[in-house]
Amino acid sequence: MVLDWPSETVLAEDKIEQWHQAVSNRVLDFHGDPIKANLVVFSDGNHHMALLHSLKAFHHEMPHVDDIFYATTPPYPITRLLKAGAIRLGNLTLSVRPHVFISPPDLLDGLETEGYLNQHQLFCHRVILDCPFNLTIPLYQ
Repeated sequence: MVLDWPSETVLAEDKIEQWHQAVSNRVLDFHGDPIKANLVVFSDGNHHMALLHSLKAFHHEMPHVDDIFYATTPPYPITRLLKAGAIRLGNLTLSVRPHVFISPPDLLDGLETEGYLNQHQLFCHRVILDCPFNLTIPLYQ
């Protein structure tokens, strides 16, 4: 049973996506400490199986990147997080901007057209799920 708990925020946050883990009081799609992280990665959940291994390998090659935060929600919430600059987890608002955004090209094309990304480029193809994945550079970097 999941309790219907009221939202308690001081500021109006109408544009901020409310994220929750269905039938659970645990949120499993946000990994690490966004305050300490010097690398922030947004990825839709389809890449979750390879992402941890890839980020560990990246950290091994780039040890000065000492803390990594990554989010692995489905495409809609992670896109809303990019656009709003924040996401709500219950009564906690998490404001974080990505350095890297990983998603299928058609989704990234739309974000680039809307001005949320500078560019995106293919970095691997037909891996794990037989679909292309793209790397993007957000505008504010």
